[in-house]
Amino acid sequence: VVLDSNVRLIGFGGEIRVDRNVLQVGHAQDIEGSRLVAWDVQSDGTRHRSVYRLCSVEPDTIGFVISQDGHIRMISNVDDSVVFWQHTMV
Repeated sequence: VVLDSNVRLIGFGGEIRVDRNVLQVGHAQDIEGSRLVAWDVQSDGTRHRSVYRLCSVEPDTIGFVISQDGHIRMISNVDDSVVFWQHTMV
């Protein structure tokens, strides 16, 4: 599900594709996203990679991906790098 800043539905059920390919992102080790561990995105699924791509071209975007196992990953753009926080509480 993709929502705009007014929580209006933009789209759902599709893969987000952009002109930029994201091969690696940062796994945040702190709340600010300043301590990162490199993460190869090939181990992640389509939903995760879609949000990585969206955040790479829309830096003000914050994405949440809910996995089938119930874990939530928050994804954003920090200083022009895509970063995620694992097991985010909402």
